[in-house]
Amino acid sequence: MKEFLLFESFVAHTLVKIFFYLGAALTLLAYAGATLATMFTEGFGAGIGVGFVGLFGVVFYLIMLRVSAEIMIVIFQIHDELKELNGKTPAGQPDGGISAGRNASKQRKSSGQPAGVPQA
Repeated sequence: MKEFLLFESFVAHTLVKIFFYLGAALTLLAYAGATLATMFTEGFGAGIGVGFVGLFGVVFYLIMLRVSAEIMIVIFQIHDELKELNGKTPAGQPDGGISAGRNASKQRKSSGQPAGVPQA
């Protein structure tokens, strides 16, 4: 519970899965409802027609819903990997050597040496 309240762990992976299953369930319910409503209002043949054509739309929507959920999960995994890589720094520098590059360019500027010329 402490990790959740202090935002030390992400719940995004779980939420993406929940939203996917919820979206899939609502899609199937809407498909069944539309098919049954058409059967009762327009007749059995029209309901079967809407059900058959709607099935292609449902399959397409479920595939797109799954792809978008996977893309979101991949984005969160990339974030986790980048966070892990940020902890691994070259030459023991706490920020991955970023400040070393900045400090070197500041030293060049203060010495009057052009930025493209290597220091001797």
